[in-house]
Parts: sequence; structure tokens; C-alpha cells
Amino acid sequence: MPVFLLKDAEDDIYDICTFAAISNSPERADKLFKSLRKTCESLADFPLKGHVPPELERVTVFEYREVRCTSYRIIYRLRNESVFIHCVLDSRRNIQEILHRRLLR
Repeated sequence: MPVFLLKDAEDDIYDICTFAAISNSPERADKLFKSLRKTCESLADFPLKGHVPPELERVTVFEYREVRCTSYRIIYRLRNESVFIHCVLDSRRNIQEILHRRLLR
């Protein structure tokens, strides 16, 4: 099953890795990028391995799923035999507003 990163998800990964490079090291950022990429790619073979994010389940939105990679939440949707990744968010943030703004537009 093909996996596609939407523009918001690409921007999220760029911001996350840029922050990791500045605050930690370029090597740490590269390792994190590879880990995020591997997790995203794994959805091609196992698209149902994630679960519905609790913030969306509470408002009866069930078409999105999430998987975790270290402290990051990868939010995606299955559609037309493809996986579309919408967000990659730091789980330490309050993401309810972000999810509502991005996914429920």
C-alpha cells in the first residue's frame, strides 16, 4: 500500500529535525529522521497497526489513526488503498487543538 506524506506532515518532520539538530546535534537529528521515516514506511505493510487518537475518538471522529515513534505521534488516514500521513506531532504538546484545526477543517 503506498504511503504519502502531506505537506503539513513534511513540514512537521522538517521542524522536528531542525530543532533536534540545533538543540542536540545533527547526528541526533539524522537518527530521528531515519526513525520517523521507518515508522511511516512501515504503514505500507501494516496500515491498521495504529489506533484512533483519543482526542478524536472523544468527538466521534474515527477515520484517523496514529502510531508512535519515540515521543512523536504520526497521525494518518487510510483512503483508496493508500495511507496519507497528516501530522507528525510531539506527544508532549497539547495536540487536541492542532488535530481539530488540521484534520477537521
